[in-house]
Amino acid sequence: LGRPYVIGDWIVLSDGTEGRVVESTWRSTHVLTAANNVVMLPNSVLAKLGLTNISRPDEAHLIT
Repeated sequence: LGRPYVIGDWIVLSDGTEGRVVESTWRSTHVLTAANNVVMLPNSVLAKLGLTNISRPDEAHLIT
């Protein structure tokens, strides 16, 4: 299966949560927010949310 994010990527979820992926296991993904909170999202919930990975493509291919 394709991975829409890897550790270190900055993601924005459709529910408004945004932050850097700091850990990803087979059960959950941990996101560090700008307020230094760690949000633990079960992967089953994460799969149902819309997700934008703003770390990809790299800066050379971004549109501003």
